[in-house]
Amino acid sequence: MRKKINLLLFLIISMCLLNTGIFAAEKLNLKDKEIVNFVNKAVQYMEKNGTPKQKEAEVFKKFDDPKGIFVKGDIYLFTYNFDGVCLQNCMFPNLENLGLLDMKSPDGKFIIKEMIKGTKKNGQGWITFEWPYPNSKKIGTKRTFYKGVAGKNIFIGAGYYL
Repeated sequence: MRKKINLLLFLIISMCLLNTGIFAAEKLNLKDKEIVNFVNKAVQYMEKNGTPKQKEAEVFKKFDDPKGIFVKGDIYLFTYNFDGVCLQNCMFPNLENLGLLDMKSPDGKFIIKEMIKGTKKNGQGWITFEWPYPNSKKIGTKRTFYKGVAGKNIFIGAGYYL
């Protein structure tokens, strides 16, 4: 009887800890889920259509089309390689082809380094940092999801302003 009570207590405590997030993976809100789906679609599109390497440019054009499925208001895609070179960013095209490995966000984070590290370690991840709004000098807090592309040393990301 005592073993059953101990087992029951263990299960109750475990469930409480899981529900508080101590052992659970990060819980996603609706906006987070939208961003994850958005990036997953882009990664799948790149994996299907971005090979051989010469076809990547065609994929980036699709990502940058303001009337296409990969731009939704201030939600847009960006793509970097593992050397920190920006391959695509439709809202900040001035960053394209630049080596930005050591770029810091206004709040002092090495965001590209962190995303590369997260991609190499986990295949994907989340990061929150300060970033300018598109077509504005205003800085906002941006929550971003990024994910690596299978068979390529690149990752694709998108985020939203909090």
